Amino acid sequence: MPLFGSYRRSSKLVSTLSPEEPIQLVSSHLTPARTMRPSMSNFSKTSSESASGPFRAADLAPNKLLGNWQLENIVSAGPFTNVYFARPLGCPPSWPADYVVKVLNPKHTTDPVAVNALRREAEVGRHSSHPNLVPILEAQFNEGRPHLVMPRLGGAALNAAISGIGQLAVSQALWISRQVAQALRHLHAKGWVHADVKPANMVVSEDGHATLIDLGSTLRPDESIFAWQRPVVGTLKYVAPELLISATQTNPSSDIYSLGISLFEMLAGHPPFATNEPEELVEAHLSHAAPDVVDLRTDVPDRVGRLLRGMLAKDPLRRPQSADEVVNQLASLEIETLDSRFDQGRPTAVHAPNRVRCRSNDVPSIEPS
Repeated sequence: MPLFGSYRRSSKLVSTLSPEEPIQLVSSHLTPARTMRPSMSNFSKTSSESASGPFRAADLAPNKLLGNWQLENIVSAGPFTNVYFARPLGCPPSWPADYVVKVLNPKHTTDPVAVNALRREAEVGRHSSHPNLVPILEAQFNEGRPHLVMPRLGGAALNAAISGIGQLAVSQALWISRQVAQALRHLHAKGWVHADVKPANMVVSEDGHATLIDLGSTLRPDESIFAWQRPVVGTLKYVAPELLISATQTNPSSDIYSLGISLFEMLAGHPPFATNEPEELVEAHLSHAAPDVVDLRTDVPDRVGRLLRGMLAKDPLRRPQSADEVVNQLASLEIETLDSRFDQGRPTAVHAPNRVRCRSNDVPSIEPS
């Protein structure tokens, strides 16, 4: 049964589509489109600004122990999980917290939707390894508090960078998008659809390395978006139109659409459909053509505009048919805009002081069952 009719009438269904929210923090080093010199913006978020969730005060205390990990300040709070910086058990408090632990909130430890999302993230991490995809180092579900362990990524969530500097330089937008497309190519080859591609789930380091994060919404191509009692996946500003009108199987082409929306936002400084009203966003994804980014910026090559129009096609069959095709086109466009990258000045990485990392003596493991 088509979803759109029930969507328009159901505020409950509207509420299941996640709002935009920053995931990562610290600093980014990206070049604004409106300047010819590199600029560094420092984006940070303290634990007090992001700690809004069902945890009690004691859960937020520094050096709380969870399995083999000492939890430090909270990074972000979501509906199902909280994310902490952490260090291996036994390291002194003065040593850096170089890991991230995603912990299921206490009231959701028996919630099948929350547990299955965390298990899915662990399953994808167990079968996927790529430089542009966040690795899952450890997963524990047999203890009182199910959790995942990941490395701490240096850099900033791309949505925070866009909020801080606006439009990115064309060459940098292509560079970041190509790296994310490489991560998607790997996921798709392994039989997964990310299903929540957006700037908030792209972490960009000081030297421009992009990492696609948050694998909890990932689906198999033969799964419905309503698989295993999960809510509707994706973030409404970036979700592909076919996911709004059908409960049938998902398709890797949906990720290509979402990456197209993200690339548009990098170039324009805002998504193509800027309204925050859910019903208007649904209508726009289904029926309205995105603005042509070439009309918004004179320095965007026509070939970039053509690629974006293809990625944002309403019909999945009219989009590039694979992430590999997108990678190849973006790589070609990177070469075409290489001169502009050097004209603008490639950002110079600002490295943190050398520090000794405290690592766990145990080999990281994944135990999803």
